[in-house]
Amino acid sequence: MRMTKMAWAATLLGVLLIAGCNSGSPTGASGGISPTVRGQFVGDVFLGLGGVRAASGAADDIIVRVLEDPAVSVKVDLDGQFTLRGLPSGRFTLLFTLGGVVIGTQEFSDVQPNHEITIVVEVVDGEVVVLDERRTGIGHGDIEIEGDIERIISLSTTGESKIVVDGKTVIIKPGETAIRRGNTAVPVTELKAGMQVHVKGVWVEGSRTDVNAWEVKIQDEDDDDIVDLGGKVTICHIPPGNPANRKTLEVGASAVPAHMGHGDTMGPCSAGDPSRNPGDKGKPDKGDKGGKGPKK
Repeated sequence: MRMTKMAWAATLLGVLLIAGCNSGSPTGASGGISPTVRGQFVGDVFLGLGGVRAASGAADDIIVRVLEDPAVSVKVDLDGQFTLRGLPSGRFTLLFTLGGVVIGTQEFSDVQPNHEITIVVEVVDGEVVVLDERRTGIGHGDIEIEGDIERIISLSTTGESKIVVDGKTVIIKPGETAIRRGNTAVPVTELKAGMQVHVKGVWVEGSRTDVNAWEVKIQDEDDDDIVDLGGKVTICHIPPGNPANRKTLEVGASAVPAHMGHGDTMGPCSAGDPSRNPGDKGKPDKGDKGGKGPKK
């Protein structure tokens, strides 16, 4: 059975996430943990570019470069994969070039020091578009906990916070623990008793009740702004600097915050705008003729 593009993207994310867990924790120049990005190109356009690169050599390589310091870069391999380590936390921008020509930029914000960001990207009309994005804490850790917050011991925006989950005391440290709803970082003050969370961390040395948390993910959020259709979300993608080339795309729900961050909108583009939904092969949506909207 032929896999859909989004199912293929989800499968690739799983493979990349497993590969990341088996590769150890990257460290920055100071010896501490630093963010990592793992990426995979998909789509017919990239496969075509792969043939061009194989035939013509390095002049047509796709290069992914970090614009901020440290300005690390990497060449995308012939399988469409790339990994960047030692990235700055907080915010950074990736620049994609093909044969020296810019084909896209992607900005990442709210990046924690222990984040590993896994993305699936495609070249659409000469522009790099993120189809899916996942963020996890780097490494396996000693323990993962899932359950309701039984009790708030203390919450602090400047020092350690402590909550109780599944009978374990979870220690949250600013600058070390990533707290998020979906892909959005939130302050520790968002945590409430009774809220369901998933915790990744390591045991405090000599203890089997206290956990130093790498990541606390809030799981009981109902996001009314994101319509998840079996993992797929329809958006109107508006290329930065080229709004006339807007197009309808289906992306993974986890990639929606990044798209909304640079001006895309939820739902299909208005009548007359091109569609690039999987299976449309670049043709306008038939339901858009005469301004009648998407075909139901």
